[in-house]
Amino acid sequence: MTWTTLAAGCAVALALVLVTSGIGKLRDVTAFARSLPDSVPAVAARPGLLRRTRPIAVAVCVAELGIAVVLVAAVVTGWAWLGVLGLLGAAGASAVFTGVVRSMLRREVRRPCHCFGADATPPSRADLARNAVLLTIAVLGTAAAALGAGSGPVPATLLWVAAGAGAAAGLVLIELDGLAWLLEPVRPYGAG
Repeated sequence: MTWTTLAAGCAVALALVLVTSGIGKLRDVTAFARSLPDSVPAVAARPGLLRRTRPIAVAVCVAELGIAVVLVAAVVTGWAWLGVLGLLGAAGASAVFTGVVRSMLRREVRRPCHCFGADATPPSRADLARNAVLLTIAVLGTAAAALGAGSGPVPATLLWVAAGAGAAAGLVLIELDGLAWLLEPVRPYGAG
């Protein structure tokens, strides 16, 4: 496996998650906009921002989708530096989203953040873990893309394998909330 192949797998995983998240938020952008003051205290603290939550929410969605487009374009074209740019964007977005979820958990906010779409549940440690994994994938992918820049084309078969692995990882991360119950302790029958 080459550095470029690893970067392609990371890019596909991140693009899939970003598209799912961005479209999920756009499907109910009003709910996402209403959640911003609880999610980001700086929005609630500034009346000017508080009146502009909808445009801010739309901008977040557009940024997620834009980063995903750059990531897909990098994989399709094989332009390593475009991959570095997209992966840096994904790392930045993941860092911000991780910080927001961490802040909400620390402040014990029990209202939904609609961070991953129309989900009406408050943020959880599973959300924090997903964001931390996404940040790790983005940083790893950025390093791999930078190391692979100029290494020449990747065989198509290897690229398809990397894209498939990235897509599988992305799907697991998207469904992490649904899979989190597997990690919960088993309670004896009839015990609350």
